[in-house]
Amino acid sequence: LLSTMDDFCKQISKSTDNLESFFVSEYFFNYVFFKTDFEEILSNFKKGDENFDRYVICKAFESQDLTQVPVRLYNKNNFVDLSVYLTYHNGYKITQIEVIRWGKIYGESDKANSKK
Repeated sequence: LLSTMDDFCKQISKSTDNLESFFVSEYFFNYVFFKTDFEEILSNFKKGDENFDRYVICKAFESQDLTQVPVRLYNKNNFVDLSVYLTYHNGYKITQIEVIRWGKIYGESDKANSKK
């Protein structure tokens, strides 16, 4: 699971292209929806800030049929929180990705501005 999520985060940190191999083929349409939504979010970031340079993979919530993994992607100025849903099909494969929230990263001097 961790290896799959690490590979996914490395790829999405570079681009939303070439993510289809991470998805269960029956859920390919979810990749298309996610890619469209995610690229719209990235278009709101400053030019040059699209790529993420680090990420955090949180502890998975596991049930019999489904695993949910929270992920936070960062770059210098922005973050995006995702909830990635996976199932086991000859390895872990994604069925759905939900964008939870996104925003700017504020430094100490900007904390007051973040509440506006």
